[in-house]
Amino acid sequence: MIILVASLIVSGMASVALLNSWGDMAKLTAEQSDGRLADAETDVAIAGDRANVLYQTAGANDNMTIYFQNKGSRILDTSSVSIFIDGNSYTGSATLTLYPNSGIWSTGSMLEAVIEDAAFSYISGDRITVTIIVQSDLSGGHSGSASDTAEVRLVV
Repeated sequence: MIILVASLIVSGMASVALLNSWGDMAKLTAEQSDGRLADAETDVAIAGDRANVLYQTAGANDNMTIYFQNKGSRILDTSSVSIFIDGNSYTGSATLTLYPNSGIWSTGSMLEAVIEDAAFSYISGDRITVTIIVQSDLSGGHSGSASDTAEVRLVV
């Protein structure tokens, strides 16, 4: 009788431990799927006429004007934007302007980036590769990320 009671107590403790582990695993899986959902709802695209990107050579530094559109359903964080030109991070400055100018980069909104860099030495007709990486605003404890890469043609 004592052995039966002892084995019931041990099996009860083991089942409690297994149920706790299963609960932790379910919680972790739910958090991971929330993170994947945030990534799926975050999207950005290089917008405008890719064969006609404005490139200006006047002034101390050359600059180019590129447009990006929020194609996802989440609001994008303008402070987390990374733009690469021909695979390199530019060392100059970028002026970012939202259209419409609401201060929120919501679905369908455009971001104009005027990128200025003394190292630019392109001429009209040059083709360059532009990459943008963005993050969405934190929502429900998760933020998504997205990127887009495209070849564009510069026009002076």
